[in-house]
Amino acid sequence: MMMKNRISVTLALVALLAFVAGSAQATTIGFVGAAGVNADLPVGYASNIAADGAGWTTSDGTGATPDVALYWGGAPDTTGWDWEFHSAGTFEFVEALNAGGAWDAVSPPGTNAVAQFQHQYTAPHEIKFSVPAGVAVILNSFDIGNATDQTLAESPYGFDIALIRDSDTATVWSHSTPLWDATVAKGGTGGIREESVPVNYTGDLGESYTLRFTAVYGSTVTSAQTWRTGLDNLSFSQVPEPTSLALAALCGLGIVVRRRRS
Repeated sequence: MMMKNRISVTLALVALLAFVAGSAQATTIGFVGAAGVNADLPVGYASNIAADGAGWTTSDGTGATPDVALYWGGAPDTTGWDWEFHSAGTFEFVEALNAGGAWDAVSPPGTNAVAQFQHQYTAPHEIKFSVPAGVAVILNSFDIGNATDQTLAESPYGFDIALIRDSDTATVWSHSTPLWDATVAKGGTGGIREESVPVNYTGDLGESYTLRFTAVYGSTVTSAQTWRTGLDNLSFSQVPEPTSLALAALCGLGIVVRRRRS
């Protein structure tokens, strides 16, 4: 009888472990309500998310990233001036790459929601992901692209994107977009002036990372450059997942049960 109970407890713990391992603990930011149009994003926007919110989802309410803090700012800026919220219809094709619910866009394609790149001339745009000891951040993916009102007078531009480990400034992942300009078709399949970028990088425990967007130009650019790039559907996760704490507690309970019955 004691052996049977011991096996039952073990099987229950194994089943719970499988469930936790298969559960997605991911936050996806859609930016609805992040700020007023053309207003700065709060520098700590979407930090330590424990549940669904106006501008993000946590995998249909089943996941969260309560241990991941975000900082929006591009060096040397410390105020978040270079990340702005925008809802223009000209971002319709960026929005359409991965259309979400009310947290992603209020009324697409006319009213969208993105984090707009603003005033990048001498410094890159950055998003920093910080976690405490024992937790790792996973950067899943994001959407990026230009608005449809880009003009022929503006220099073609894209971005060299890098994920940087803060402790030693090593680049652990990188990607370069095409140079987008007003001569390319607007929208369409395959991402002509916009693209979904998979990252799928799991960081080290307790390590902070910075996602850096450095503009690349097709011709000479001046400080008068108009910025028409939007970021959407920024998806990230954390490990151990919050439910792992419950698993650890149950594992401890299982050990106690086995000891008492042995």
